[in-house]
Amino acid sequence: PAIGVPLPRTKSKEKKALTFKQLRALATECGEYQALVLFAGTTGLRWGELAALQCKDVSILNRSVFVGKAYSTGMLGEKVLGQTKTHQNRTVPFPRELIPVLTGLIENKSAEAHLFQMPGRGVMDYNNFMTRIFKPALDRAGLVDVSFHTLRHTTASLLISEGTPITTVSG
Repeated sequence: PAIGVPLPRTKSKEKKALTFKQLRALATECGEYQALVLFAGTTGLRWGELAALQCKDVSILNRSVFVGKAYSTGMLGEKVLGQTKTHQNRTVPFPRELIPVLTGLIENKSAEAHLFQMPGRGVMDYNNFMTRIFKPALDRAGLVDVSFHTLRHTTASLLISEGTPITTVSG
């Protein structure tokens, strides 16, 4: 009897963003992954893009990072290195405050080494990170309804609050 009757539109969830104070608190709770969370929350990179970053992609001098590849998950759960989601390379600026942190991360590593690594120098694993690090850190920081993707919205919100035109942020 309901065939052909269109379903009502579902309301999309409001996109949540953290304040800089909340971002810093969350990053602190992530311990040795503090730099990863601050970097993600201030650059807006996707998980797969962060995992694929190599030391050679970081320009401390220009305060920017080159994003040209990303990891995704294959049919058998394996990590597959390929193009970014949008299939476009881009250069993304990072805040001056991250210079010492990023300098520390790339010191004594080869140019080919991953910028962010799991223990044992492995490629960052999303499920492992979320279970072991991120979700417990959210609890300790008292944050609810926050996902890793929330950090992308946080970047946009912080840029807009600093006066960056919304057309630049959304482009």
